[in-house]
Amino acid sequence: FFLTAFTKIGSFISDIIVNWFFKSKVYTYFPTIKLYLSNHKLLLFNFIVVCLRWLFKGSLMFFLFLAVGQNVSFLTVLFVNSIEIFATFIPLTMMGIGLKESVAVYLYHLEGVDPTVSAAAYLLALVLGYAEAGIFLLIFGWRKNEDTY
Repeated sequence: FFLTAFTKIGSFISDIIVNWFFKSKVYTYFPTIKLYLSNHKLLLFNFIVVCLRWLFKGSLMFFLFLAVGQNVSFLTVLFVNSIEIFATFIPLTMMGIGLKESVAVYLYHLEGVDPTVSAAAYLLALVLGYAEAGIFLLIFGWRKNEDTY
């Protein structure tokens, strides 16, 4: 009896808090959340895109490790990639610059990868990312918005 009573009371209180919090705070400051929660297809699409991005970055790092001569399992690369994404939530550096690379080098060192090899792989990934951005900039050009002055 007490367990069901506490469960119902707790459920009622949590419903009140969650509804109040989402309606008054979160929906006001983040209207995209309301859009995602009301449109399940959009939420599923976003989930698929995030998973594909995670797999793409993991496969990129996996092949970069193979390019520098280090054999690291794909699951280890995906796990370290997940941890490094969470490490960027810690506001130590501006936009997590250098933090995710250092966390990844440390985690790969725990897995037995030489830190210079993992740092070289991440340096290659950084150079490839900047080269990709430069190529897109050259192809599509810098377009000035007509509405801004």
